[in-house]
Amino acid sequence: MDESFIVYERTRLYDEIWAEPMRKVAKRYGVSDVALAKTCRRLAVPVPERGYWAKLKAGKATQRPPLPPLGADARERVVVRRPRPRAPKPAPLWLVRLDEASPIAIAQPIVVSETLENPHRLVALSARYLEKTQPENGLLSARRRSCLDIRVSPSSLDRALRIADALLKALEAAGLPVEVVPLETEHAPRPSYYGDREPKAEPPPRITGVHCGDEWIAFCLSERIPRSVDEGPPARSPGSPRLEPRIYSYEPTGQLTLTLTSVEGLGVQTTWKDTKKQPLEQRLEEFVAYLSSVALAFRLKREDDERHRVAAVEAEHRRYEEQLRRWEEEERRRKEEERGKRLEAEVARWRRAEDIRAYVEVASRLLDGKPDSEEVRRRRAELAWLLEHAERIDPLRSPRGEIR
Repeated sequence: MDESFIVYERTRLYDEIWAEPMRKVAKRYGVSDVALAKTCRRLAVPVPERGYWAKLKAGKATQRPPLPPLGADARERVVVRRPRPRAPKPAPLWLVRLDEASPIAIAQPIVVSETLENPHRLVALSARYLEKTQPENGLLSARRRSCLDIRVSPSSLDRALRIADALLKALEAAGLPVEVVPLETEHAPRPSYYGDREPKAEPPPRITGVHCGDEWIAFCLSERIPRSVDEGPPARSPGSPRLEPRIYSYEPTGQLTLTLTSVEGLGVQTTWKDTKKQPLEQRLEEFVAYLSSVALAFRLKREDDERHRVAAVEAEHRRYEEQLRRWEEEERRRKEEERGKRLEAEVARWRRAEDIRAYVEVASRLLDGKPDSEEVRRRRAELAWLLEHAERIDPLRSPRGEIR
């Protein structure tokens, strides 16, 4: 049979699904376990209950039921069309060509010192701001100051500053300057509803980034801090309209992470964090070397976006030209149709004029042999008017009826 179809034999399927888990059998047929379960129902084939294979491994599985006899609606064999496999989505161009980037050269290994001595100016400034900041949700952060984007607990602040100091010095030694700049997409301050006082303007948040070639790559150093709900005061009586606010506790983990914060949708690596085998201090060189790949991905994506934009403009131009061509064709057809209708109307008028003249000619011959009387004169006057009317409606003799 054609490979685009799947043949299910009732007896064979019964033996297969009781010999192996449904998912393995479905994989051999090239379908999902849900689709295979539906086929079993169509063939009246009993299937193992949930947890059967775990019970079988523990020696507690129930005996498999026998294959029941065929019912009125059941069939011994079912043939279904094999689902068409989905074509894999091609990887974006900038991901395919990331290998073209040359890693950032580092003159000497990045070593994080045990104590913070002679710190980088941004690290020293950040230390002053962060040491005076109160934790919020368990984290120290001073993003509205000229401070590095560091979000850690007080217990991890010293380590985070030492990592940041080693990283910034290595970046600048490699010719990659680091800056702290205001975020340009800051929202306007909220209006005040207390009198005519103007809302207090706060400085915009700031982000930390490194210049790699012509690209600006933002990053931050943060700590993972899980949140748990504290047991609050006793619950109020039923029907009380007030709700007690939840109180959370934040437990520092000491797990630090370097994150690229400006690469949404780029498809590159975004995080470098502490692992069981490698602390973050040993991954700084990997972070610095990878920046060239990120910069290349930015450039390639911008070029790809520009190609898509140009293609979209050209497609829109083609659609406009096709629409204009259809409109011109429709306009030409409409004018031809109107011209044909005018011609048919003129032919009809010409035929009426000819019919009137033929009628007048016959009527005049009938009056020629009759004696002159009031009735004959009235009749001749009517025939004369009919000739004038024929001249008026005849498009070949009337200037207004000329065919154009």
